[in-house]
Amino acid sequence: MRSARNIRDMIAETPTGEILYRLDLAEPSLRRKLVRELGRRRDLGEDSLARLAQLLRAPEPEIRAAAADAVADVGDMGRFVEDVGAALAENLRNPHSPTWLRDTCAYAAGRLGAEAAREPLLSALADPAPTVRACAAAGLAQLGGAD
Repeated sequence: MRSARNIRDMIAETPTGEILYRLDLAEPSLRRKLVRELGRRRDLGEDSLARLAQLLRAPEPEIRAAAADAVADVGDMGRFVEDVGAALAENLRNPHSPTWLRDTCAYAAGRLGAEAAREPLLSALADPAPTVRACAAAGLAQLGGAD
């Protein structure tokens, strides 16, 4: 059995194109690791950025959270920033999204500087979960706060 460290090292050595290919084939736990690896790579091409944007709407909340972490790490989403902001906002607004996913999306929206997420972040200040409220406040602070 391979250790988690060996798997991380193997993923880190995998070319980006192969990661994108394997995203559709892998089981959810490996998909999550592959998505996080994309976030660690700062020089992603348009195909990788587009894939991260799509993954924010994946059926599995764990994959959406990994994609939110990844886009926050990447930072510059180029021409996909508004689509990513809208997807983060959808996850943040969705009352069926787990608290940990809403936390992650609020934080990512602020780090990304996605103006599309400003209104959902303002609304999230009234979320029943205190961690979501705290992440929304942090996200707004990174966006420059409320107008």
